[in-house]
Amino acid sequence: MSAARPLPQGVLRNIPISPGGSIPPASQSLKISPYDSFNFTNGAGFAVRIIFNTQFSNVDLGVGATSAEDGGNGSALNLTVSYNVYNVANPTTPTATGCVQFGIGPLAVAMDASHLNPAPFAIPAGGQIQVSADGTYKVTWTFANGSPANVWSPAITPVHAGQNPVQNALAGANSQTLKYTFVTAALVQGGGTVKVGS
Repeated sequence: MSAARPLPQGVLRNIPISPGGSIPPASQSLKISPYDSFNFTNGAGFAVRIIFNTQFSNVDLGVGATSAEDGGNGSALNLTVSYNVYNVANPTTPTATGCVQFGIGPLAVAMDASHLNPAPFAIPAGGQIQVSADGTYKVTWTFANGSPANVWSPAITPVHAGQNPVQNALAGANSQTLKYTFVTAALVQGGGTVKVGS
């Protein structure tokens, strides 16, 4: 299966939320133009809250509701946003994780001592991340089976305080859920997961 191709400029993409709160595979990792937009339609059978990692405000949707359009509002965006869908009645574990990549731009990933266990996030196949940190952290990436995952170019460890260089997901990351751990010199440890599209 090849990577999703960006659609022509000016397209509104609907992301359907299926029964049980899942996102269909074809809508989990969208690559769209910098001027496109997206919205959600809630077919989960229960009210949902969609929480974004950056850029956009969280969205609450009742059963059968469709959200307002999100995008650059006439301005070009070159970034990736990740989101998690939660059942409003049971908001502890996401029912789905997905992403939207506008043009060619990284997903902002924060690593800081005050937020040690962030929610899962996602990027499309061949996507990018850019880590911002509140200090210096040694970062370790592993596949779901625990083996080392050397799937970023450049591979940056440690990350340093401030914004670090953009990292590109290599082909070995496609269709994988990767686990990352970050540790400070004082042995403060945090981490999370990133789902890379196919």
